[in-house]
Amino acid sequence: MQPADLRPVLHTHHPPRVPRQGSTFSRHHGVSIQTASTLGLVASLRHSKTNQHGNLELVVLPFGTNPAHCPVTALRTWLSQAGITEGPVFRGITRGNRVRPGRLHPESINTIVQRAVARAGLDPTGYSAHSHRAGFVTHAHLRGASDRAIMHQTRHRSPASVGTYVRVESAWVNNAATTLGI
Repeated sequence: MQPADLRPVLHTHHPPRVPRQGSTFSRHHGVSIQTASTLGLVASLRHSKTNQHGNLELVVLPFGTNPAHCPVTALRTWLSQAGITEGPVFRGITRGNRVRPGRLHPESINTIVQRAVARAGLDPTGYSAHSHRAGFVTHAHLRGASDRAIMHQTRHRSPASVGTYVRVESAWVNNAATTLGI
């Protein structure tokens, strides 16, 4: 498999476990990725949209239950096939299928996500790299994760920010109005 074939797989394997903004996706140049026992990977981030001062932040990437959809496997395969041992994780690929040394532009992530959505037979218009983040928060909320746990992974600074991501479908979950019997 060529690097150009792997990159879209990698970008679409992150949700719902690891939410990312487009700028964070492409900015992975100060990242250290380590294996954490049998649980998955831990990424140490020095800079992100929410961390402009270079404080160390840890983000986990758990192993998937299905190897075909495992984000850790996708990441490891990408790094191996692309020959990446240091520097940016997410990089451009030339028309000749060579991995570029520099990081991807944030808008490139949106294009990759939209193409993957189109390949799945959906209208890609409303999708972007930010869809990963919103989908993660909604999915985690529906599965019972606390706002604090969600904030720990997404690095949101306030519960109000997390609340803006919870989709309409989750309004019915754990809602007192549904227990009134009227």
